[in-house]
Amino acid sequence: MSNKNDGGPALPIDRQTAHGMSLRDYFAAKALDRVGKFPDTMILNPKDTMNAKQAQFFHDYCKANVQLAYVFADYMMAQRDEK
Repeated sequence: MSNKNDGGPALPIDRQTAHGMSLRDYFAAKALDRVGKFPDTMILNPKDTMNAKQAQFFHDYCKANVQLAYVFADYMMAQRDEK
């Protein structure tokens, strides 16, 4: 877990009782939309039918894209702080 500023709730109704996704998570999800495009071979080959090498590649690919999405989210959070 990190101590980064997560920006608070992404879609608050009431800041005192809001739970769920943080603004940082929301930004990462939006960034993942751009960076996390899967090759067609991954979409056409469900994970349960992959061999071990394909499954490891899929795991590494997903992990790298999620990490990159949070890098983008952190830049977006930093940009908000620079106002």
